Amino acid sequence: MARISTYALDAKPEINDKVIGTDNGIGEAQKTKNYSLREVMALFNERNLVAVADQVIFKFQDDITEGREHGTISLEGGGGHGLPMTDLFDLIVSTKNSGDIIIADYIKTFLSKELIIAEMGNINNFVTCKLVGLDNNFAPGFYKFSFFMNESNGFINKEKHYIIGEFGGQGDKFFEYPQAQASAFWQIQHDLNKKPSVTVSAPFSDEEVVGKVTYIDNNNLTITFNAAFSGKAYLN
Repeated sequence: MARISTYALDAKPEINDKVIGTDNGIGEAQKTKNYSLREVMALFNERNLVAVADQVIFKFQDDITEGREHGTISLEGGGGHGLPMTDLFDLIVSTKNSGDIIIADYIKTFLSKELIIAEMGNINNFVTCKLVGLDNNFAPGFYKFSFFMNESNGFINKEKHYIIGEFGGQGDKFFEYPQAQASAFWQIQHDLNKKPSVTVSAPFSDEEVVGKVTYIDNNNLTITFNAAFSGKAYLN
């Protein structure tokens, strides 16, 4: 195998490009493998490894016959795959996020706030709602959330990951920024008068992209990426 330093540099990585890495195993399991940038990005997103203010990530668990898993959200009676988002009024929420980090105290702050619940990779599956009830005695390691529905679209899908975050709900509390020109540095003036949570989608797709968000002040921020591309940023 050639030395990595002898390979040419790719000045413009693409989402389906691959990188070389070593599997985390013991003995022969430690094999050199290819990983696509898409897979690496999905890992960071789904494990909640990229911190974004006001957002936590969970996997939706459809089958609870063997018990609820940490890092998941589920319906009280299980099931739910294909359920219209408009029928989502209660959720059982793990006190650990998908990255296995305990967030029990943090998610209590969602009570009485406007929230958005959206599927990662397909943010057209979403609900905006107000959290009107939080039962922290539902079961060890799990809270029961009760919602008052505002808006919804799409369906719930099993094994998909969902973002739960605060949502302004008012016209001046949500901002959609289109980046028409491909760039690795996005400069956004949103005038929301706060430091909003940020979700970025790639062009021709609802798949989310990871970037470094820098807050200049309450009305301006920048997002820096590893490669230039166009797309949209959703701020709330």
